[in-house]
Order: sequence, then structure tokens, then C-alpha cells
Amino acid sequence: MNTETHTDQSTGQPTHVVVLGSGYAGVHACRKLINKQNLSEDLKVTLISDVDHMLYVTMIYEVPAGNLAPSSIRQPIRTMFTADNVHFQKGTATEINTQNQTVHYKTDGRAEDLDSTQELAVSYDYLVSAIGSETEFFGTPGAAEHAYRLKDLNQAKRLKNTLIHNFERANLETDKEKIKELLSFVVVGGGPTGVTLTAKLANLLNHELADSFPDLIDYAGITILEAKDTVVDRAGLWFSNKVAESLAAMDRVSIQTGCCVDRVRPDGVVYNDGEELRSECVIWTAGVKAREIDFANEDVVKKHEHSQRIHVTPKLHLPEDQRVYVAGDQAWVERIDADQPYPMRAQFAVRQGQHAAENILADIRGRGKQNFYWNDKGIVISVGHGQTYAEVFGIKMSGLPATIAYKSIYLMSTIGVRNKFRAMLEWFMNMFLPRDISEL
Repeated sequence: MNTETHTDQSTGQPTHVVVLGSGYAGVHACRKLINKQNLSEDLKVTLISDVDHMLYVTMIYEVPAGNLAPSSIRQPIRTMFTADNVHFQKGTATEINTQNQTVHYKTDGRAEDLDSTQELAVSYDYLVSAIGSETEFFGTPGAAEHAYRLKDLNQAKRLKNTLIHNFERANLETDKEKIKELLSFVVVGGGPTGVTLTAKLANLLNHELADSFPDLIDYAGITILEAKDTVVDRAGLWFSNKVAESLAAMDRVSIQTGCCVDRVRPDGVVYNDGEELRSECVIWTAGVKAREIDFANEDVVKKHEHSQRIHVTPKLHLPEDQRVYVAGDQAWVERIDADQPYPMRAQFAVRQGQHAAENILADIRGRGKQNFYWNDKGIVISVGHGQTYAEVFGIKMSGLPATIAYKSIYLMSTIGVRNKFRAMLEWFMNMFLPRDISEL
């Protein structure tokens, strides 16, 4: 008979699992570790994150578009995990020391009711690093300083506030060129995030903002700058054609492909070696890279040169340390059936977080760890009312079925009844009532 134990035999203390990051991978790793089947007083879990909530980042563009309130796409961590053996610490992880099995992190003095930021350390028996990704500017001058991005809630709120504020500024302006500059919006990157954001903002421009600022709306427009020959090219030809057709049919939307941005300025962008677009709101959705964390002994990690993702084994742990796991956007996991990594998308982050936890539990119980494998369940791209395209389990769909799939996937992935109900209510109200165009 196999006797399960979650106790570190060398110390007699509960086995301590530290999870870094409160995104899809980190949260689902914690949930797997502490679910009813695995719950034990001999297993201790510490979650460290620089924010006190889980953000449903796949829906973040709904906030600047006025479709969902910020509270609808976030879930507080402290109410999500209430078990006695789970501890949440708000802080930013700064260094992992695999030799000493410690994580160093710093706390926000204001958040922790302290006089100043503190540097702290926590020891672990197992570690799951899942700190996610950040915007990749590819070294483009001025992009980090002047471009808006869409990776956290503060950035989403800032974008919406700028959108509304620019209309208010334009309402007081008499110079037509300045009005056009204020109301011209540039989206750099024609991937799924870029095209979805463009469509959502265009819908807001063409309805609520057009009704509220009828004398200004003819000056407004959104331009997508895409370096490749078509938008959403990685999603396949069917998606590319459908999305391009939908965007081309929208008022106040322009797509320019084959455009490489050379520089971002406070008043616009320079692209293709000298061409200019004047705009006081440039939004960068052209790429992401893994967030970085220092390792005290760097020889244990190998990072991909461009994406900074950490190479791990098919079991998701470091090749040189089987107690350190990496999951989600931070992990470079090569597919067993293809010579390429799994993409940086939510469905893979969720499953990798769960799989890392499963392998940790297997190791604790003296069982064999399993290789990670996950089939792509599909992709959904929404570009407006009735203009949603999906491929789910190999089945292509558009229109109402795709819209239902789009919203169902979000609701199924949402943790907590409150957030599910709030999102459904807001979507229902948006069908009959004007969206919120006030600043956040």
C-alpha cells in the first residue's frame, strides 16, 4: 500500500511550494495543489505576486472599449484562496537561488502598511515560476516611453481615459490639424490583440462617441500598422481573410500592412524609413516577451535569446533542478510532436500551471512525473457585433455561433460566480443601453 505524505522527511516540516505570479499559470497551479483531493495540512503553499488579483488578460480590451468594467475581468487573490495552508504575499520576486532554495522578493511598503519597501526571502521545497510576459518593443526608439500597452489593468484604464480625454480636448480645439492628431489612434501590430482592440474601439467611436461628439467624429480614425503582409497571419488564411474583410468594412478603420515602425514620438510614429502618422495615442500590440527574474546561479537556466522564455524539460522543470518548475508565458516548452514551443496563450498557461502542480504532487508521493502535452483547442477572434470568428476543435464558425463560443469560453475560464454574473449582466446591458464613456 502506497502511503501518501506531504511532509519533508528531512525536516519534519510541511512541504512548502512557492508559486510566483497570479496569472493563468500561477493561479491554476495553486488551485490544483490545494483542491479537495490534494488538500493536506502537511502541504503549505505560498503565492507571491506584484498584484493582488488575477487578471483575465484575454478580455482586457473590453475595458478601454467600455464593454466591461475593470472589476469584471479581475478576481481578488485573497478571496480566491482561503484555505489555512495557503498564504498570499503581495510583492515582486527579484531573484531565485536554486542552491539555497530561496526566493528573494520586495514588498510595496504602502500595500503592506509598512514605512518603506522591504527586501524579504522565503525558502521552498518546490517552486513554480509563472510570472508571465510583458510587452516587447524590439528596441524601437521611443516605444517604451510614448506608446500605450495593454498588459495590465492600469494600462487598460489609462488607455480608456486618454481616449475620452482626447475627445474632450478636441472639443475645445480650433486647429483642425490638432483635432485630427488628437482623434487619430494608431495600433502597432495586427495580431489577435491588435485587431480585436481596433474593432472594439471602432465600435465605440462609431456609436457612443459619434453620438456624443457629432461635430468631431469625422476627424477620428484608427490605423493598424502591421509589419507582415496580412493581419493575424499566424491564425491561418481563413482567419486572416475574414478579419481583414470585417475591418475593411468598418467606418474609421484603416489597415496598412508591410509597415515597420522605426520610431514612436509623443505626436505619432515614423515607419518605413520616413513615413509619418500623427497621433497622440499610439498603442503597441506588436509582441510580448517573458518577464525576467534573476537567478543567483545563472548556469542552471537557459533562456531563449529573443523571447527570454526559460527552457524547461517536457516535465516543465529546469533541466538542472527538478524542484524548480516554470509555466505559462515564461516557459519555453518544446512540443513533443513538433520542433517548436507551445505558444504564449492562455489555454496553454492554464494547463501548464496545472501540470506543474500535478508533477510536484507526484514527486512528493513518490510517483513518476509526466511529460506535458496539450492539443490546441482553438482560437476565437472578435471584431465587433456579429463579427466573431472561431476555430474550436478544428471546426470553423462565424457570426452568432462564434460569438456564443467567445463568451462561453470566457465565462468557463472565469473563477467565481460574482465575475461570471457581472460579465453576463454587462454584456446584456450593452445590447440595449449605451456603454460607459466616462473616465475611470
